[in-house]
Amino acid sequence: MSGTRAVTRSIRLRPRYRQGPWRVAGPDEDAFTRTVGAVERLLETRSTPREVAVRKLHLVGAPEEFAEDALPSALGMESLAVRRYAASPDGASAAIESAGHPTEGEGVDVIVGLDAPSSEERRSGSATVGLLVEAREGLRLEGHLRVPGRHGSAPAAALVLARSASMIDELPRRPASIWLEFPGEVPAEWTDLWVARAAPGGWRSFAPAGDLGKDAATGLLSLVHQARQEWPNGTEGIVGVVEPTGATLLKLRESASDRSGAPPPEDVPGALIELPTGDVRWPVRLDAVSEGAYVPRASYLESLPARWRLLGATCGVCRAVTFPPRSRCRNCGRTDQLQPTELPRRGCTVAAVTTIAPGAQPTEFDPQVALLGAYSVVIVEVVPGVRVTAQVTDAIAGTIALGDRVDLELRRLYAMEGAWRYGLKAVPTDAVTRSAPARG
Repeated sequence: MSGTRAVTRSIRLRPRYRQGPWRVAGPDEDAFTRTVGAVERLLETRSTPREVAVRKLHLVGAPEEFAEDALPSALGMESLAVRRYAASPDGASAAIESAGHPTEGEGVDVIVGLDAPSSEERRSGSATVGLLVEAREGLRLEGHLRVPGRHGSAPAAALVLARSASMIDELPRRPASIWLEFPGEVPAEWTDLWVARAAPGGWRSFAPAGDLGKDAATGLLSLVHQARQEWPNGTEGIVGVVEPTGATLLKLRESASDRSGAPPPEDVPGALIELPTGDVRWPVRLDAVSEGAYVPRASYLESLPARWRLLGATCGVCRAVTFPPRSRCRNCGRTDQLQPTELPRRGCTVAAVTTIAPGAQPTEFDPQVALLGAYSVVIVEVVPGVRVTAQVTDAIAGTIALGDRVDLELRRLYAMEGAWRYGLKAVPTDAVTRSAPARG
């Protein structure tokens, strides 16, 4: 990155579900919900108004069916510009280069890397990495190198490592780090050659996390995230991924002397939820017919700000909050003093809870119950006098109790009229660490 635009915040999110050795996306998670969650967490402590906060969203590895036209509604950013990049290390490095390019005007850029295979393709893990880029000191891109190779060829491996070493040798003799991942089926001799080259220089080499997945683009962004979290001020080093087809290396420099403010929360798995490996499939057919509460698509779309972001209205006279928003204050009846208000969704208090046993659920939740069994529903108080009902997710049924704190996050609800319906679900912040109650 040239100029003063740099990575100033970063986050890595992984789901709380496991299938075999892999952390995998849950039945109510997809690339859309993971993107919304990553952007919101990166911006949680920002004071910039939502509508001008992000000048561009760079998506690395978003699938073709990704609903990018719904992102402005989900994030409350009607002028949001979205740019897509290939699910490759070159795509990830191009996103970093583009976000770091200096332009006129205020605002930040957000990079989101998605590694979320579908439920029918759970042969690897799932992860989402987000980077916040802005005109401040931080982790800057100083150079980029792509070294092609030939699969399974020892001479090609030696060439890749030699070219990589030439870039490393250009680093100043100050403390530096190099972190490399070897995603996928990398020939063993590549790793051996790299270790032989790296050890004399004191470099650090990282193999991929056992449950992070095999996506090289997300792996590269994950290493940038680690560098931002761990490199001290003044460090210049290399992060990169080595694949059977070659190597992609980024030369980075950490220039931030002030890291005030808490970093975005890392993924905190608590009690991981095991998904069955049998014949139960997700997602359900999108043309399934719901026998529960029918909401016409027009009404659903009209109410998205309330459904997705808890947008209510505050009366300028009596200060009462009306939710869902109406044309009249629920307390004093005034119609001319209502102001849009986005209600808090973090740390809401559970005021009531119940568990829905298999067979008692609306039919649109049949596939979810077949996969996970019973689920809990809570009533939470978001502000005094305003309570909302939400299904509990990322937790075993019956593990949440009165007084627990939950965050309301956008998740998939069910299929209706040939498309997914999304809404807010309650994600326990600490209840997932408890065990399920004993069954009588």
